[in-house]
Amino acid sequence: MSVLAGVMLASSSVASSDIVENNSFIKNRIFKHNVLKCLNEVRQHDYLNYIIPIFNQKKIPYEFVYLPVIESCFDPAAESNKGAIGMWQINDITAKHLNLDTGIVIDERYNWKKSTHAAAEYLLFLKQRFDTWTHVLAAYNVGPTYLRDQIEKHNTTQLNKLQLPKETVDYVHKFVAMIYILRNDSKRKK
Repeated sequence: MSVLAGVMLASSSVASSDIVENNSFIKNRIFKHNVLKCLNEVRQHDYLNYIIPIFNQKKIPYEFVYLPVIESCFDPAAESNKGAIGMWQINDITAKHLNLDTGIVIDERYNWKKSTHAAAEYLLFLKQRFDTWTHVLAAYNVGPTYLRDQIEKHNTTQLNKLQLPKETVDYVHKFVAMIYILRNDSKRKK
């Protein structure tokens, strides 16, 4: 099952038709333009040829190779206002957990190959803690402790019933919209 189908069908957090029909990012021209622009950028580099085999080997759903589209537009030098760095937007705490150097001279989060391996390991770490890839996606954004606390506090795994930051809710919807846009773009080009 693809992640899009998994997010839409297997997740108890949203109804299958709602995630697409009520997803404002799918119809947002600026978002679509940015997704397609990032896809064109990534085609000019060798990123996907490196990322895909790593994710395949670890059995991470194919769609996750495109996570950097919404994280950084595949920019290895990207820096968020919250201190996340690199193509995969890894923060200090996660970098330490993944044994990435974050020193002043060398910060391995800028190394897209090392951070790709680290991101794959982190996604697997999250998948061991959460049942669905939708929850993995939310935890990648908000952090596993926060998500677990919300699940326990509200006694539900339904994302729409948890008190998640708007940024996290949007993050999940952006990912689904991105996959929807990429699939429709590839169908259009055939």
